[in-house]
Amino acid sequence: MKKLYLLGILFMIALVITIYDRASFPYRAWWNAVSVLKQGSMQEYTVVQVVDGDTIKIRGNWALDVIRILWIDTPETYTTRTGYKECYWDEASAFATDLLLGKSVRIEYDRTQSRKDKYGRYLAHVWIDGELYQERAIENGYGFHYVYDWPTRYHNILQAAENRARKAHRGVWNACDGERTHVKNTRYDTVEPWVESLEKMPAKQLLELAEEELKRREERSNTSDSE
Repeated sequence: MKKLYLLGILFMIALVITIYDRASFPYRAWWNAVSVLKQGSMQEYTVVQVVDGDTIKIRGNWALDVIRILWIDTPETYTTRTGYKECYWDEASAFATDLLLGKSVRIEYDRTQSRKDKYGRYLAHVWIDGELYQERAIENGYGFHYVYDWPTRYHNILQAAENRARKAHRGVWNACDGERTHVKNTRYDTVEPWVESLEKMPAKQLLELAEEELKRREERSNTSDSE
């Protein structure tokens, strides 16, 4: 009886600590920051950044989290030395930005899928004004229906949306013939040659160039001060 009594006291102490800990600030930032982790939950968040048509950043209570939107794959852009982007990237990104940026959205975690992808991004559905964002984007031709793990929730709805977009020749089905084709990103035209030459340069030479640049900046600063 004495052992049971002591175990009961320890249990009550642990319970009180847990309840207090959850109610206190800051509580393990992730607890309140990403309620989206709760399976089957649907929570409201503000979109603070649109990375592209299928990736956004949301603000929780005390954290910023990246959401990879499930079941959709939109054209990508590459900030590497190649300087290429995929056909219809500008249009898809503009659509997502106009529709989502600064807006309150509902994030729905799908219990049938992994919680994160290999890049550490949370995987979830996004609802805006009572509509599934992926369905609206795919139906208007801003992306493709994409299955991350295996087809389950909303699969039929999004597949039907893609079929309608393809049949009506909207977006990527018109401008890109439904292909993930690359186009030149003129934003990187002037950068590419420099990057290529720097990649081939020995580390010692790179360091010397950096030191020379620092000296030039220092000289310019001294000259402007004297004037």
